[in-house]
Order: sequence, then C-alpha cells, then structure tokens
Amino acid sequence: MKEQIGSIASMRYEIIRRVSDAGGLFQQHVVHVETADGGRAIVHAAVYFGFEGGLVSRIEEYANAVPVTPAP
Repeated sequence: MKEQIGSIASMRYEIIRRVSDAGGLFQQHVVHVETADGGRAIVHAAVYFGFEGGLVSRIEEYANAVPVTPAP
C-alpha cells in the first residue's frame, strides 16, 4: 500500500464481514490510513483465500483507496 498511499503513519482495519467454509475464507474490510504528512484515506477492500489440502491455493484481493477531505 505504500506505493499507492505514500508514507504511512498508521493503519487500522475495520472488518465488515467474514465468511468461511472448508474451501476458503472471504473477508470484506475498510482500512483507515493516516500518512506521515497528515493526509488521510480509507481503503475499501475484500480478500479471498482458497484452501486445498490444508494449504492456501488461491489469494484474491480487491481494493479501492479514497482520499478523505479534511473538515472545514
């Protein structure tokens, strides 16, 4: 995420939904980011881990970063 957002001072994950079964795990979350220069962004993201034979066989990740405008 550093390449997309810059110098990250802090990150906090807010898990919205998590669903799992024997074949995999899906998680939807929001990442709240603050940069070293005081900028803020939120990243809406989802990740899927597929499992086969007790090992991770597939990883998919989707993310959309949104800058947060400071309040006036």
